[in-house]
Formats: sequence, C-alpha cells, structure tokens
Amino acid sequence: MPMGSVVELHCKDGFQDPRLAAEQRTALCAGGDFRVGMSKVSRDLIRATNLVQDVVEELEANLALDTRESDYNWRALMQFEYRWRSELSAGLQGLPSDTAVREVLSQFPNYDGVSDRWLAVFTVDDVRQLVRMLEDKQTEMLDLEDQQLGDQSSDEPLLHCNRTPGWCPLPPLPPHSQFRDPSIAPVALGEEIELECHPHYVYDLGLQRLMCGNSARGGYQWRAPDGGQAKPDIACTLNRSWCPEPVLPSRLEVLEPKHRAIHTQLRLGCPRGYRPIGGHGFGRCGANGWCSAEGPTEPCTEPPDWLRCELIPGYCPPWPGNEHGSPYNSSSAPEVIPVIDPLAHVFLRQVRQLPLPSGALGDFVTLSCPQYFSRASGDTRFKCGHGLHGRGQWQRDLLPVPEYADNSTLDAVIQLVDEATAEPLVCELETKKGVRRKYYDRLPGLFRNHSLSGYDVVPYINQFESAYDAAQFESNLRPELAGNYTLSVEVLGAFVLSWQGQLLLTGRSQGLFPETFNTSSLQLDSETFYSFNLEYWADPLLPDRTNQEMLTFPRLLRLLWNGPAGDMQPVPYTQLYHSFDKLYGYPITHNGINDPQPCDSSTTVSMTGLLVGNNGTIVDGSWGYNYNEDLNCNWLLEATANVRFTIFANFFDVVGTEGCAGDRLEFYVGRGNTLRLLGSVCGSYESGTALVHTSTRQLVIRFVTDYALEREGFNISWCLVRD
Repeated sequence: MPMGSVVELHCKDGFQDPRLAAEQRTALCAGGDFRVGMSKVSRDLIRATNLVQDVVEELEANLALDTRESDYNWRALMQFEYRWRSELSAGLQGLPSDTAVREVLSQFPNYDGVSDRWLAVFTVDDVRQLVRMLEDKQTEMLDLEDQQLGDQSSDEPLLHCNRTPGWCPLPPLPPHSQFRDPSIAPVALGEEIELECHPHYVYDLGLQRLMCGNSARGGYQWRAPDGGQAKPDIACTLNRSWCPEPVLPSRLEVLEPKHRAIHTQLRLGCPRGYRPIGGHGFGRCGANGWCSAEGPTEPCTEPPDWLRCELIPGYCPPWPGNEHGSPYNSSSAPEVIPVIDPLAHVFLRQVRQLPLPSGALGDFVTLSCPQYFSRASGDTRFKCGHGLHGRGQWQRDLLPVPEYADNSTLDAVIQLVDEATAEPLVCELETKKGVRRKYYDRLPGLFRNHSLSGYDVVPYINQFESAYDAAQFESNLRPELAGNYTLSVEVLGAFVLSWQGQLLLTGRSQGLFPETFNTSSLQLDSETFYSFNLEYWADPLLPDRTNQEMLTFPRLLRLLWNGPAGDMQPVPYTQLYHSFDKLYGYPITHNGINDPQPCDSSTTVSMTGLLVGNNGTIVDGSWGYNYNEDLNCNWLLEATANVRFTIFANFFDVVGTEGCAGDRLEFYVGRGNTLRLLGSVCGSYESGTALVHTSTRQLVIRFVTDYALEREGFNISWCLVRD
C-alpha cells in the first residue's frame, strides 16, 4: 500500500481485543510497515479536538485584528458568528463514533445534543474550555499512539480478537421456568445456558439448552445448540403428582381433587352414620407434601393429622316390644269365608311384637319368634341403614340377589334390592294353642244355644273379670314335664271340672270372695294329651242376696296347678291345645285400611279429548286420611294433539325413599303399551311446586304404594298449554 495509507481492522460480531476492550483499530502505513492506530472512538475524538482547535485559532485571529469589519457592520458580525458556530456544529454532528466526544460535551450545562439552540449560547471561552477538555480526554484513551503497548513487536498482531465476555445477555424466561444455574451471568459467543422447569412443574416440550450466537443483522441472538432458531421455547406444565397419594383413614367422605399439584385443597368429612373423633377435615398440598388444618385460613400442620371418624352408636333407634292377647270371636270372622260349623272361624290371637335394640350403621340383627309362636308379619333380618333427615333407619336385610350391568357407564351396576323400611317382627301364638270357650251373656237358658251366646278361643283359664255370666271351657293338657300335679280351681261362683270324660272336681263359693278347690294328686305323662271340660256360672252362694249384688261382683275363674313345673300358677297356654288341626281359614293376615274410599287400583281413570286450556285435579283418595298400602292407581290424560302438560302440587306428602323405590307417583309418556317412564316423585313438596313439564299427546300418572308406611297422599293439578 502507498505510504500514508490508513487501514481499519474489525473483529467479527461477538469478538474484541482484550488488550483494549475494543472491536476495531486503525493502522498507518509508514516507513515500510504499519503502525498501530487507534479505535474509531479515539479517531473521532482526535477529529473533534482538531476541529475545535481550528475554530479557536480562527476566533483568536479575528480577535487579534486591530480593525474588524464586524466592529462597524452588524451584518458582518452576525455572518462571522454564524460561520464558526455552523462549522463547529457540522463537525461535531458528523462523527460516527462520537462516544468519547459526547462524554465531554455532556459536562457542559444544559447540554441536550449538538443543536443550534445549545450552540447559540456558546462563547469563545466555552470553545477554549472545550479544547482543553478534549485534550484531557485523549490522555485517558489507552489506544492512542503515544499510550500504547510501548515498543510493539512486529510479531504481535495489530488487532487480537477474542470472544467478547457477556456478549449475550440472559434471555427472558418462559412461564414456570428457571435457569439451572442460579448464579449464571451473560455469556460469550458460542457458550450455552440450560433451562429447567420450576420444582412444582414438569417439562412438556421445547428447548432446554440455548447457545449464544449472532444475528444476520449484527448483534447477538440466542439460537438452538445446533445453530438453528431457538424455537419452541421451553414449556412447563403443572406437576399434578407433586404430592403423593394421601394415606387417609378409612370411612371418610373425600371431595376428591382433580390432581395433587401444589396448592391443591382436600376436604374430608364423616359419612352419614359416622361422627368425627379427631383430626382435621381440610388438607393442602404444599412444598413439602400434604399438611392439614381446621380450615383454609387456619395454620397448616405437617405431617397431616387427617380426620378420623367412628360409627355413631345408636344411629338406628331401638324399637320397643309389646305383647297383646285377645280372643277373636265368631262375630269377627271374615264374611268371605262361608260358615261351616260354629267353631270354624274362632281362634286365639296372642301377639308379641319383639323389641329391636339400637344399632350402628351396618349392624345386622336377626330375630326369631319364641317357642310356640310363629311369624305373623314383619321382618326377621334387619340392617341398620340410612333414613330420612340424616337419621338411621332399620331396613330389611335381604339375601344377595343377582346384579345386572347397565351399559350407560362403565361402572354402572343395577342391584335389584328393595331397601325399604323394615317392619317389626310380630309373632302369633300357634292357632292350636289355648282353650275353646262357649260363653253366655245371661244365666237363663244356661248351656243352650241362643242369641246371647258365642264361641271363641282364649289363651288359658285365668279370668279376673268377664262380660259373660257363664262359660264352658274345653281343651287338652299336655305337660312338658312328667310328674305329680295338683289341679286347683279358684272361683267366685259355681263350677264343674271333668277330666278324661269323668267328673273330677266341683264346687261353689260362698259370699263375694273367691274360694280355691283342689283335686287330689294326678300322675301326668309328658307324651299324653289329657282332655278336660270346665263349666262355670256366676252363681255364688249369697245369703240374702240381691239382684244388684249379682250384677256387680267379678266373674272370676282360674285353673291353676302345682307340680314339677313350679308352685301354684295358672296352667300356661303353651301346654293347652284346643285343637289338633289348624283352624280353617287361619292364620289370617289383616291389611289395615286407612282410607275408606281410596283411588281404584282395578281400573284406569281416562280423560280423553283434552284441549289447550283444559285443567283438572287428581287426588289419591279421601281428604284427611293416609293413603292405603298396595295401591296401583292409574290416570290417563290424552289430548287431541301434542300439547304441553304441566303438573303442579297443591298438596304432596308421600313416603320418601332413596330413588323413590317405595311409595311413588310415576309419570309416563307414549301411547298404548309403548309407555316410557318420564320420572318418579316422592317425599314432600310445597304447594305450587311444578312436578312435571312435558310436551306429548298422552300422559299416564301412576300411584304405587308398598305395605310398609303410609302418609297423607297428594292433591295435584294439571293444565294444558300450547306446545
């Protein structure tokens, strides 16, 4: 190159000379070799210094003249001022690398850039000061020729380019991510950084490593490790398994969260039939796992103390027992059974309702009738289940039944079990037990058939009071224990006791107090039936008796015994047999009737030809009565075209069961045999509640009841509106 030529050396983007922290240097061809120059910043600093010195020299020369045109011509003065300020402005604004120059200019007051407004207040003294400040700045620049690396060896390069430290500043972090090295700083060209997800998040997709590179337009650019575009950004999703599966005590109702991510809340409660005994019903997934608390605003405890529950004792209340005995006479015999003989429809009804203890949820109780008794009604197997209003209820425990799958969902199973309310076990004395009795309302015509006589069966002969003046008892006695027995008759009146067809004992009391008559010792066998007959009439021996006394004294008669079975006591009904065959037509199961005029289960009430605007009312039966059991009543509402049926409750009180499995009001739509169940309702509803809204031509309403419990029933209104 010719002598005096100047070359500029540049480092590539991302590189600089570490000796000078510069990316560029100039060199001058002199003496057959290149002499190291300066950086662009230093070069422009020298240019600015020379420019300002030229302006100062021009101003000094003008001030040194004895006579100046500007002293007499203001226009010439203005032109001179404009010329040197314009020269200074143009020179300073044309510097491409004026970093050092601007550092000097910024030290002047009110500097806001090299503008005409700022230079307008610039004086000659300001120009002289600017020269001194620029020269001082040159002494600070290390790459100036007089302050370089001393006598530079010719083997040392003019510009030594190494990677620029901190070339790439750290990139902004995508959501829920962080730098793997928390102390990382801006990196040089070609270096890499690593990204990772927050501890509570997991990696989904995107780049986990970035490399510092250059852009096509100059400057830095983050790239993929292979040099491609840094896309896509790292994506992190919530770690839905941050907390482990909580180990909870058994028998808890859990509001299951959708996941176990950080801050997930868990709510626990005791199921029906259980009560809390300790622990917390609220949980939260924290940084260290699960913790528990009384509520969302309470301090959390680690490790968690989960809620614990126990069965509620006495969740199902006890049922009291009772015993009732009464004779059923011929006047109470059902009319549907023809009378064959006078004793065809008389039997003893000795009833015991067995007590049931209280129980916890899931408890099972099995009852059985005592000896000589048989089940008349009610259940024998009981299970403590859920009832209404959060209380327990004894339900009938049925044997396992087949289960059927429902295709609507994968886990839907139908179990055909009626979890209806259980009924108390009622036991009746066997109909063979007891004593057959023929009674008379008056003494005249004693032991003859007349209108004031009748037949019945009583448990035993142990009457302290009776409505009858005379009676004849027949039965067969078989003791459970063999041995010697003494029979006694305690009587207020007269009697005759026959044993095995022979007269055994007779007597008549005196006065208005009972007397006891005893037989001799009898050897009785436990395998033999001993027939006996006892006749009684209210005719004690009364001196000076009056008719009033005859009417008021008690009709007392008792058949007692004393022997291996114990001291003197009434002969028990368990060892008395009035017959050896079951009585014709018995036992009879009697279904109680609540409503004398219920809805008719045998026919369907049809209302056809209905039009828009028609309305009416449907009731279960008579007002003021509970509905009856085992009803199946149907009402048919049929319009001339498709209309909208609306059913409202005026009064609705039907026994509520889970899923309306017991008593219920069903609604069907369709025609003929192709009816489709629209829904069922049970329980209680306030007046005005809408039960059904449906568009159809035909609506069938069906009232179904079981034999368990009954309520007051319903009164509903229907109306038709345009569809």
